[in-house]
Amino acid sequence: LTRRMIEHISDKDVRKLAEPGLVVRTITPEIIRDVMAPVSGLGDDEHPLAEGAEYELFRRLQKERWLVTRQGPVLRHRPEVRRAMLALMRDKDRQRFDDANERALARFRTHAGQDETARAETVYHMLLGARVSLEEVNALWTPSMARPLASAVDDLSEPAQSYLKAKLGRSVPVATLAGFSLSILTSLLSASGPRLLQRLGAEAFLQLLDAQPTVEEASASRGLRLE
Repeated sequence: LTRRMIEHISDKDVRKLAEPGLVVRTITPEIIRDVMAPVSGLGDDEHPLAEGAEYELFRRLQKERWLVTRQGPVLRHRPEVRRAMLALMRDKDRQRFDDANERALARFRTHAGQDETARAETVYHMLLGARVSLEEVNALWTPSMARPLASAVDDLSEPAQSYLKAKLGRSVPVATLAGFSLSILTSLLSASGPRLLQRLGAEAFLQLLDAQPTVEEASASRGLRLE
């Protein structure tokens, strides 16, 4: 169904831009120029888009209301369409999908230190990547990312999906939590230990601590065990 919908986009440039350009979910004219157009074949580093073309493509993409929605200065890929499109693009050409994601990651990472949206999208594209380092993601995570990433869980595969669910305070099996590294588990306990204790129950929570004995060196987990 999604393939048929893409093929029925009457604007051929927008249709081309969509695949695999919509590996990004937050779209601005600059993202069209730097990421979407190059990975979709509408331009590249040697033959970039004509000056101002990104604004025209942004305007034309906005007309596809089944595909994107306007939120302030950006377009957002609709989540209900995105999940199917991501699966489609992965299945069609996984290498092309991964290359597009890496380009998006590089673009957002350059602005992650100054812009919270770029930081959240950096984390998103790290989690979406084929070779995700959860420890690297965890080093970039801030509590403010929970809201912009709340809708991203279903875009991801394991172990990224379980990591994001845990950071969002959603239910994750004890065995999965126990498989996280010491640094990630410690950060989870420090941020939401009491909630985890309440949700898991005392017995399961103690099993989690026993699975990573050295986590008890963290003051938060020591205090929780005493409870």
